[in-house]
Amino acid sequence: MKKKKLFIAITLSNYLIDRTGTPKVVMSHQVAANDAGIKYVALFPIGGSSKFVKRLFSNSFGVICDGKFAGVFSLEAFLARVGRLLDGEYELGCIYIHHFMGWNLESIAGIVSSYPKVQLVVYAHDYYLCCTNYNLIQDGTQLCGSARLGDAQCAGCAYYADSIIREDCIWRFLHNELHRIVFACPSSVVERMVQSFHPEAKGHCTVIPHQRYVGIYLDNKEMLPPNHAIKVAYLGKQQSIKGWDCWCRLVDAFRGQGKYEFVVFNNETKPLPSGMRRVFVEFSPGKPNAMIDELRRENVDAALLWSQCLETYSYTCMEAYASNAFIITCPSSGNIAEFVSMTHCGQVLSSEQELCQLLDEPDKLLELLNGFRANHDGGAMALATNDAFIALAKPSRPTAQNAVENERQCRTNRFRLDNCFSLPLRIFYSCRERKKIEAANSRKRKQEYAI
Repeated sequence: MKKKKLFIAITLSNYLIDRTGTPKVVMSHQVAANDAGIKYVALFPIGGSSKFVKRLFSNSFGVICDGKFAGVFSLEAFLARVGRLLDGEYELGCIYIHHFMGWNLESIAGIVSSYPKVQLVVYAHDYYLCCTNYNLIQDGTQLCGSARLGDAQCAGCAYYADSIIREDCIWRFLHNELHRIVFACPSSVVERMVQSFHPEAKGHCTVIPHQRYVGIYLDNKEMLPPNHAIKVAYLGKQQSIKGWDCWCRLVDAFRGQGKYEFVVFNNETKPLPSGMRRVFVEFSPGKPNAMIDELRRENVDAALLWSQCLETYSYTCMEAYASNAFIITCPSSGNIAEFVSMTHCGQVLSSEQELCQLLDEPDKLLELLNGFRANHDGGAMALATNDAFIALAKPSRPTAQNAVENERQCRTNRFRLDNCFSLPLRIFYSCRERKKIEAANSRKRKQEYAI
């Protein structure tokens, strides 16, 4: 009888609560895998920022199975549970490592070493494979400019000392498994950076964008009339490195003139400064294109994506593209700038001063927008999860010899400090995690009802 596939995904956080960035990708992978008849088991570290809890739980983690929280497991309990599945109707198709942050590397190594012939796919969602300062922003304001850990730019960096230790541990682990690793990069931007910091990754990288385009969207392309109030959008988190400070300065400078309408699209609830309004948007498995739907409903003319970090992909960029909004960005935005240059769907401006000059002449900007609408073929009708990650799987059943070694390791782990006390604590944290999931779902229902 042909066995069903099972995927293990090691990720950053509980995507049933956190639905941004990496968790958003993992959630979309789980849905795509399930649609393909594949069981998807995601693991996430627990303990938050508490060093004491992390020490107690150094060998335990949260488990989500096919989109449902299964509890907090010790390494040995998890391997035993997976072993029973593999003895039955499943075969392990692939282990995806989406992130190392927050993880005890011994736990990851314990899982990976238990299945020595299974394909490993290591994702570069950000630059944590290069430095613990995962967005490579120096002093929280500008790109550090480093191309290798230990460059001159690293001198005096607050992250450097920790990075030397952590990155060495991560890459010693990766070197041992390099023969079966594929580094999955969502764009050429992050692929180049990973290979710059670690030349040994060359030949092991592949670019897999998180999404694929379906059809062509032809609305929101009509010519804008003279004296039209240009609707400019800010998409996503209200963070300085995402361009929020620049956005606020821009709104403050041009509000109240009747030339522009400034709209923020996100799921935050804090009050906005005057001159702008918010459209509440929240992604969920049932509403994967929520941002696109709202951008189209509002008929956004232009999107300001003024990110100060080298974006490795940018969902907001693709969502703006799919709504036929003209994208305005800067060179520091990474894949946003590269995508805009490649598709001619906007402009890459060199500075905030140049941005202000552009908005200071609304008639010229209106002419630019109409030129874009006349010549641009149209963005994607829909953005679907790129299920190319599934094709990377190379199933292989664990050997009997490895099963014996795994059992020996489990017996050793039983006497670790965390295992002496972890059963009642795992039960406690399992209950707490379930309450957090219920609270998040309850908040979401209230917000949707309010809308």
